[in-house]
Amino acid sequence: MLFLISTAAWSLLLTVFVGFSFIMVLLIGSILLLLTAGFLNSVITTFLWFDVSDVFWKLLTHGIALFFVLFVLDSIIITVPTLTFPGSATNAITFAVGTIANGLIAKRIAVQWGQENGGGVSDVSEAERSQCVGDVGKWNF
Repeated sequence: MLFLISTAAWSLLLTVFVGFSFIMVLLIGSILLLLTAGFLNSVITTFLWFDVSDVFWKLLTHGIALFFVLFVLDSIIITVPTLTFPGSATNAITFAVGTIANGLIAKRIAVQWGQENGGGVSDVSEAERSQCVGDVGKWNF
């Protein structure tokens, strides 16, 4: 009887620890993925166009915005043609179109985190910001 009770207790304890560990690793991994996406987009945008803020919380929100917008975009641009016309040619064309579209959208998202220089004026000009944002208006994060 004692063996049965101790086995049940250890099983319950092990289940709680494994479940808690799974949730913690999933949470930490997701945060690291979003930080990495925001950081890489910031670095690429800084090298190509303009300076982007590299503060932790701004990188995290940058990564979250980038992830969700690109997820929706890729769901439409890549999944629909691939399901409609399966084949190698469709994969090659959707890869090329998806890459160009992802780059343009990533630049538009990076504009929202344009770093301010010492005078309090953003390195991103108002004309460039309006060109990237278009009629949608300014996003305030």
